[in-house]
Amino acid sequence: MVPKGLNIISGKGRVDLKFGMREIMIVGQDEDPGWFFAEREGRGKPRQFEFNKENFEQLMREYVESA
Repeated sequence: MVPKGLNIISGKGRVDLKFGMREIMIVGQDEDPGWFFAEREGRGKPRQFEFNKENFEQLMREYVESA
């Protein structure tokens, strides 16, 4: 887990999870829902998905398995 910053453009903060070739960002924002996951796939806009218990647990399982 790598903290990327507290003050980021259009956000409240960012922490990156790196495992293998994947990099998942946890991004805070001012609007609801507050926090979300994002994963960059190629050069386009990062794919965003909900920050919830199930997604977090799945990512942590993948993270542990990749170590």
